[in-house]
Amino acid sequence: MKFINEDESPLLLTGSSDGVVKIYKSFEDVDKAQLISGWKALPDMTPTRKSVGVITEWQQTTGSLLVTGDVKSIRVWDASFETVVSDLALKSPFEITSITSDQVSGNIVVGGFSDGTIRVYDKRMDGFDSVTRVWKPQGPSEGAPINNVHMQRGGLRELISASADGLTRLWDIRMDQPILKLMVKELVRFQVKPMDM
Repeated sequence: MKFINEDESPLLLTGSSDGVVKIYKSFEDVDKAQLISGWKALPDMTPTRKSVGVITEWQQTTGSLLVTGDVKSIRVWDASFETVVSDLALKSPFEITSITSDQVSGNIVVGGFSDGTIRVYDKRMDGFDSVTRVWKPQGPSEGAPINNVHMQRGGLRELISASADGLTRLWDIRMDQPILKLMVKELVRFQVKPMDM
């Protein structure tokens, strides 16, 4: 689930494990929520033992919806017309676990994978040859799945990734190595105490 079109009339996007995406308006009130669009974004899904379901990324500037999951590509949709713009071949035998994209031009897409690799794709290139960079894990994080990748909003090249073993990395997507690494060894828990009135 994600919010889309937040600056104008906010909409709610949902994706389900059968490959269907739906968009709702007036979602603030359950009784008034209206389905305004829905389609099978991934008709060729093949659930596996380690199924990841549907993973989405919304590009506000282009009106594009990127959808992937238990498939071998990232499908780029023109959400207004519910038509496929392109398919970016994943070029990995491993499951994709997270995607992100630049929100300025909308051309760069980054995917994190269950084997710990991160791939950078360029939508302007042919779908099968769209991989422009692959970072393979090295050292203690070798093989730890990537839990999340996120490009800086308003930026074109800053990327942060987090893997299941707690390693967080800051990347410049033009470089071969991360700019910064941070190992999160333990979770910090905050307790909210009631205020005295």
